[in-house]
Amino acid sequence: MLWLRSFIASRPVPGWGHLGWLLSGGVMVKLKGSIKVKRINGRNGVFSVGTLVTSIGEFAVKSAILDQYDEGLYQGEFVVSHIGGGFYTTGGRVVVETRATVTQMIIAKAELGPIEGAPLEVDPLDEEVPKSVAPKPAPVQKPAAKPEPKVKPEPVGKDDNQPRQSSKPTPTEVPVRPQPEAVGDDDDVKLFGELWPLANVVKLDPTDRARLRLQADRLKGLGYRFDAQNQSWVKKAA
Repeated sequence: MLWLRSFIASRPVPGWGHLGWLLSGGVMVKLKGSIKVKRINGRNGVFSVGTLVTSIGEFAVKSAILDQYDEGLYQGEFVVSHIGGGFYTTGGRVVVETRATVTQMIIAKAELGPIEGAPLEVDPLDEEVPKSVAPKPAPVQKPAAKPEPKVKPEPVGKDDNQPRQSSKPTPTEVPVRPQPEAVGDDDDVKLFGELWPLANVVKLDPTDRARLRLQADRLKGLGYRFDAQNQSWVKKAA
């Protein structure tokens, strides 16, 4: 199925003349119009798909940047890098559609709200070629525990009137255990990388779809909201 998907995606849209060939060759164009963003709960979690309506036609949008947007209708200008065919299978059917790859959305007006008619869509993450899995690091070996010092028995014949030394350690000899680090900091460092510690305004990189979804969900949990016009996450005021 991968070869068929690649073949369909590489075909320029017929009837568009030079525009179809320019888009298939990687030249970006800016189109005015509107896009309906639909949020769908799939097996990988919640994902977004869109329907872009412009003066030259209507296109399906599977771009990763949509995963940051709430469900609703957005009007503005859209930077498109490619237009071509695509397909997915659902319910025993093969659905062929014309897709537009949107790399930037300049939003002028947003009308948030539910979009009627939940489509039977496939998560775009399932259509991507799986990335090579990095080898797991070798387990860290814990140092061997030090043997407890042996207590020498007292020699026989000493004066019983002398106070005997206790083998138990005094309170000052009890070792102090280090306090554990705050839970979650290490995970956030790995998730956000150079973006951590987070600023009040955060702009995410949409090139890694799976990572983008995790980052967006984490930002919501940390009290950020997505600003569609600036395409960035803003910390809510306390």
